[in-house]
Amino acid sequence: MDDNTTKYSPKDLIDYLFRVSAVNEEGQVSPLETIEPVRLKRKIDVLSSPRQVKVSKLGPDFVTLDWKSLSSDGGSKVTGYVVKQKRGSDGDWGEVATLKAIETSYKVPKLDEDQEYFFSITALNQNGQGETCELDTSVVPKRPPGKLELKLIV
Repeated sequence: MDDNTTKYSPKDLIDYLFRVSAVNEEGQVSPLETIEPVRLKRKIDVLSSPRQVKVSKLGPDFVTLDWKSLSSDGGSKVTGYVVKQKRGSDGDWGEVATLKAIETSYKVPKLDEDQEYFFSITALNQNGQGETCELDTSVVPKRPPGKLELKLIV
């Protein structure tokens, strides 16, 4: 660095000790030094949201959600996913499950038949929660249609 440098950005992720001193026409002052080493870390951005959340199975009391992993992990690997649901359009969001990073499918149990639900998936990393992806439409668990069989009992 030359005498005109006022900013320096180290590139490697190693420990640094810094010494800074001012210089002017009167001379150079005693330097100030860091006491503890400084370890630079990569900048971690917000995670993008999971992609293509969809319903893969629907029953009278459950729904199975599938999604694709993120387009960007923000510089820190995904550590898991949070699945949330809300009952009806005016309901409050509540956490249903926290999953491992390798899981991109979840069966949400204990739903009420003919009740409207909304679902969202959010990725996690060391920085916390990323952007949320909501399912495009609401889900209403129902019994699958089948043949209606009538029996006459005498």
